Amino acid sequence: MLRRFRHLWIFLFATLLVGCERDASQEMVGHPFPIFSFPQPGGPDSVKLETLKGSPVLVVFWATWCGYCLDEVEELRQVLSHHGADGLKIVGLSIDETPAPVPLMVSKYSIPYPVGTGALPLFDSLGLKALPHSFLLDAQGNVARSFFGAFPASAFDEAIAELKPKK
Repeated sequence: MLRRFRHLWIFLFATLLVGCERDASQEMVGHPFPIFSFPQPGGPDSVKLETLKGSPVLVVFWATWCGYCLDEVEELRQVLSHHGADGLKIVGLSIDETPAPVPLMVSKYSIPYPVGTGALPLFDSLGLKALPHSFLLDAQGNVARSFFGAFPASAFDEAIAELKPKK
């Protein structure tokens, strides 16, 4: 009888293990985001966190092979159009293993924000597992929200509104 249910027990145990896995990004909320500097493709400039402080920043980990990441570009374009005049900055950090495909995707999708390449070591050091993964930082560089997966512009809009001073 126990042999019959062996697969069920294995399935339930595996589900329990996966369900108990912690989301390391949620533990970052309220803490400073790690300082970073990554080269921009096709130029001498770098994307640096230190130059973005003083304004809210949406840090987006993505890759050229990630369909959900590329779908999210339009949502991020909307977010930038809604909040860019208020000082919001968006930066994309590519975790592609080589920078070669990044300029093509930046051009093809008309990505309207700076993109840094070579961010895989930072992605891994944060304990992140999947893409896209975004962090909304306050003006001081502290993590205000973590977004795991592709989100509509309205979800980012709501989180950004929470950062604005109450009138």
